[in-house]
Amino acid sequence: MSYESDPNFDPAVLDEASKRAYNAAQRVDQPGWELDPTLHKVIQEGDGIRAGYKIEVFFGPGRTDRQSYNALLLLWESGKHLHGGGDGAMYICLDHRPFEKVRSPSVLSALRSKMRNEAHQIAGCGSPIPSTQVQMGLARCPTCGRIINSEHLMGQLPFFGTTAELAELTEILYSKLKHNADVYAKYYKTDIRFLALSKPGSLAEISENAFIYPLRNIIKETSNGASVRDRFTAFFRA
Repeated sequence: MSYESDPNFDPAVLDEASKRAYNAAQRVDQPGWELDPTLHKVIQEGDGIRAGYKIEVFFGPGRTDRQSYNALLLLWESGKHLHGGGDGAMYICLDHRPFEKVRSPSVLSALRSKMRNEAHQIAGCGSPIPSTQVQMGLARCPTCGRIINSEHLMGQLPFFGTTAELAELTEILYSKLKHNADVYAKYYKTDIRFLALSKPGSLAEISENAFIYPLRNIIKETSNGASVRDRFTAFFRA
């Protein structure tokens, strides 16, 4: 992913894919890249609030709250939000290639810096990109407006750290999704959290083997004074 803001940026030495992205970036006002202006809205229906997005967290085996662990996060536009269609995969405006060189990669540091408008070595603004903004091998970030080689986009967000840090990362993503997302957690069946939430009387909602922290509950509990990060920590913590 090559950006004009990179210190060594030179369009003359770009590879063919990056040249296409750079040339397309000069035509960002072309038709076809417009976003639906209603996509950020929370949907109100008879049975309550419907979130426009989903944050899905997959926990690996051997997770413990006493030390750092691996997890994987995915972002989705909900099918309900897309007028009845299936869930739409989303991407993040980050170059995934540097993370492939790290033994236990995590996007937290990069996204934390992007949220604070601090310089970071990973290219991209860290904002979500819906699949509708990916066309012919190129993606347009609706936040920073850049045209990106879609092969370099990050679709699966790696995490390595503590539960408190995972809650921070989820809070960042929740904020970037305009506070309009359900949070799904998927655990191995041997995980202590899976066993605890599977007991009768658990407050967690279960659907398709995923434990859900629905938007309506997030709004209710944070409106009573609890912080979003604290509520996510409680949800993830065994």
